[in-house]
Amino acid sequence: MLEITWLGHACWQVKTGQTTLLIDPFLTGNPAASVKADQVTADYILLSHVHQDHADPPSLSYLRHRNAQSTYLCGLGAGEIIRECTGSQNIQEAGWFQQYDTKTLV
Repeated sequence: MLEITWLGHACWQVKTGQTTLLIDPFLTGNPAASVKADQVTADYILLSHVHQDHADPPSLSYLRHRNAQSTYLCGLGAGEIIRECTGSQNIQEAGWFQQYDTKTLV
């Protein structure tokens, strides 16, 4: 099973079986968002880059409360920004042609 849902702007939710991936959460203060950040659950949260409309600090802060076990996937050097917003240590950084460890995503 594969389910892909657009949540507004660049934010997508991808469900594969029992695993959920959230891409570029910009859900707080975004009039185009179809859900609020505190309504979303995700096993993985992928941030394509750290512009505010792709890695929104208020959205990340809300997400951490409902998704304490989420793994954040980001580019090299973005981990510190995510740590500041979420307090999470579950962060994987990757550069060009590197891969994340997402065994449960398939």
